[in-house]
Amino acid sequence: MRFSHIWLTLKYVNRDPKFVIGAYFLALAAGLFLLMLGFMIGGAAPRSPLLIGSTCAFAFAIAAVPIWLILRAVREIRGSVRLIADGLPALGRIQTVEIDFAPSGLGPLPYVKAVHYSYQIHTGAILHAKLTSHRYSLGDIKEGDPVLVIYDPADPFRTEIDRFDARRADRMRLVADATNPRGAF
Repeated sequence: MRFSHIWLTLKYVNRDPKFVIGAYFLALAAGLFLLMLGFMIGGAAPRSPLLIGSTCAFAFAIAAVPIWLILRAVREIRGSVRLIADGLPALGRIQTVEIDFAPSGLGPLPYVKAVHYSYQIHTGAILHAKLTSHRYSLGDIKEGDPVLVIYDPADPFRTEIDRFDARRADRMRLVADATNPRGAF
């Protein structure tokens, strides 16, 4: 594998919106906690321990959702990295790229909503999958592009597209095999 597990995890973290949103709101919750604590402790009159405790509980409640988002994103990313490291490679082809528009103050912003692809597993069956994670930017992929699909042999519908070229040797081998008439699908 071209990248270590840690490096590949860091590459996925940068592209996972749940992790980024969770980290943003966690930082916001920490800032609110520090602001509220500063008001509580900084005053001239002594504050009751109940008031300080309830402030801490409120800040923890605000931080619970971002912490949950971050932990969920890290668990999903670790599963993706494990699948890329240990799964079976297959040559896939992008069938369609769905583009949608998100509203913004500057007008609608286009983004990749979903990627439909097909791949052939070791038994010879051709499977179709849909990636709905927003890991791709416009222009990253287009219809007809060959991609390396990594799948779990125990559950061939559990797949990841190797978007960071972590298993380049497998992709090059499969692309070379696909040029033979028996390897193309």
